[in-house]
Order: sequence, then C-alpha cells, then structure tokens
Amino acid sequence: MLIVMKRLIVPFLLLGALLPAFAEGNSGKNLIRMNVQMQKLWQQKQYLQAMDTAVFVLTIDNDNRAASDFVYRNWDTMTRWTENRLQRLYNEESIEESEERCEIYRLLSEINNNLRTVPMPLYGPREKWVWQPEINYYDGHYDTERTRLVRLLMRRADGALFSHDTETAKQYYTLALNKYLLTEGERVQNLDVMLQRLQAAIEQYASSDRIHEAVFAYELMELSLTLQPQQPEMEVRRADMQQRVADLYLKAAEQALLQGDSVASYEYRLSYEDWKVVVPAED
Repeated sequence: MLIVMKRLIVPFLLLGALLPAFAEGNSGKNLIRMNVQMQKLWQQKQYLQAMDTAVFVLTIDNDNRAASDFVYRNWDTMTRWTENRLQRLYNEESIEESEERCEIYRLLSEINNNLRTVPMPLYGPREKWVWQPEINYYDGHYDTERTRLVRLLMRRADGALFSHDTETAKQYYTLALNKYLLTEGERVQNLDVMLQRLQAAIEQYASSDRIHEAVFAYELMELSLTLQPQQPEMEVRRADMQQRVADLYLKAAEQALLQGDSVASYEYRLSYEDWKVVVPAED
C-alpha cells in the first residue's frame, strides 16, 4: 500500500496558499497567521514543518521577533529530532520509510536554503542573545534519496506487472512521475523505461488466446496511454485488443453452450457485450 504523508505535506499546502496573499499586500495578517501556525505545528511535534514555517517568515520579514525567537529556541531540538528520526528510517526497501526520508531531506534543504537568504546573525530583544547557525547543504542528500526512491518504485512496479497487477504498477509509476522525478530530463528518461517495459509485456501477451492474458494485455495498453497519451498507434492497438477480448468471450460462450453449460455461456456472453467495440452509426 502506498503511504501518503499527510502530516508532512499539509503545512506546505498552507505556505503555497499564502504566497499569493503576500503579493497582494496582505503580508502583515498572514505573517501573524504563520507565526501562530508554527507554534501549533511545534506543539504537534511536527518540528521540521514548524521550523520551515518560521524560516519562511524570516525570508519575508527579516526582523520578525516571533520567528527569530522561535528559530533561536528550537533549532537544536529540531536538529536532534531529525538525526534520531533518520537513524530509525533504515529500511531502504520500505516505500513508506523512503518517502519519509525523502521528505525530511527536502525540508532540511528548503529550511537551510531559505535561511541562507536571511541576514545573519539573528539578535534577541535588546541583543540578549546573538545566534549564527551552521548552515548545511542538503540538496545532494535530497537528490540521492529521490533517486533511490524512484528505483525502488520502479522495482515494485516491475513486481506488480509480473503479478499482472496493472493498477498497483500504475500507482508506483505515477507516484514516481508526479512527485519524485523533478526535472524534464529525469521524467523523459524514466518514462521511456516505463513504456519499454510495458511494451515488452504487451508483446508477450497480446496474441494470447487465454482471456485473462488478453485482458492483461489490454490493461497494459491502457496504462501505457495513461502514462503517455500521445501514442496514436497504441490507441489503435488498444481498440483492436478490446475487440479481441470480446471475440474470445464470444468464443468461450459458444463453447460453453456446446458443452451444455448455459449459465457459463450466458456469463461469457454478458462479458462479450461489455467488451465489444461499438461503431457509431453514421448520420
């Protein structure tokens, strides 16, 4: 089962929703809202999300007192929690753990990259404290983790195809394409690999006289077109495959009737009606 990391994602939907408001001149009210939000996130032990929010506030308002105090007080706690959490996410064959590792490094990268744009050091009220963080570069960690996760998703998709489970393969492929393949080059290269694997499986099963294998070939064509709609030849093959499946059901219905199994014959004929290609009538 694919895991959607709602706890990590929701706060950054909030950030994205607030950005247009800053451009429209409502930054004051939204900074207050974000200061409240970072405190709530921290109380919920969502430390990275809270710190990301605080640092983002500082990129908008370098002198924001609430955000400065928050970063100063909580940076070490966030760092310790992150190190401990990463040590527990050791299973590289777990998609759930791999996604969480990837999201942690993405957030660390975002936090540190944003912090580099904030004038340093930060000062407390009446300069009671002065804070200069050690800024780390996590971009490479994030890219390495993304690459590892994409490879895992591709392997899992291969396993799903081997089990004739096109729906699960689709989930793995689309997760990789939509979330973890960020550059056009990455998407093109990996999409090409996906389509090649689907094409190989299609050629293996497209001419089969077994209904379940013919249906699988049709599903593979559907998946190929889902991943890459601009395939005119595949669209034609899919329509032909649909009719081939219908013909196999009709043949099975006739054979069942000859064997005296009217119930099976009826069920096969219903499937034939579902699968047959209906040509629109001409006006």
